[in-house]
Amino acid sequence: MRTLGLEVRHACRSILKRPAMSAIVVITLGLGLGANAAVFSMIDALVLRPFTMPDVDRITLLSFTRPDDIDRREAPSPADYLDLKQRQPDSFERLAAFEWWNANLVGQDEPENVQGFFVSADFFPALGVQPVMGRDFRPDEETPGGHRRVVIGHGLWQRRFASDPSIVGRAIEIDAAQGEE
Repeated sequence: MRTLGLEVRHACRSILKRPAMSAIVVITLGLGLGANAAVFSMIDALVLRPFTMPDVDRITLLSFTRPDDIDRREAPSPADYLDLKQRQPDSFERLAAFEWWNANLVGQDEPENVQGFFVSADFFPALGVQPVMGRDFRPDEETPGGHRRVVIGHGLWQRRFASDPSIVGRAIEIDAAQGEE
């Protein structure tokens, strides 16, 4: 035990003698460990534990390019989506659309900004997933005025609604409009 104490004291004296060198060693080790952790996290997420959706290799994200700018990809417009769905119903097993959505959840507590997507009725079936509670969307809810349903994520359900299962089917207020979960 005495030799361990001597070694620690010697190490501390060496560090204090050359502070610049010690800082460089600590920074180099920190960057190396951080980069190593990032690479292994990506390998773990992408290779060892990939997406849990069934048939993930069959899911495709459609985009369009303009003839004058083939390097720029754009999402299909709603008209293009409807055209693909009506004119080529056999080309895809399922065809779903989504659009980024940013709203404010108001009501019982402080307003909270939530981010998500407007999705078509085939979105969840195309991914091969089902909501844990409640239901997904029906085709009649894709029309204007029928879009007052939401599926909330697990984290929001726990944080905002205290994991209350009775929230299913209740009205919640989003951007001062009533929506049913």
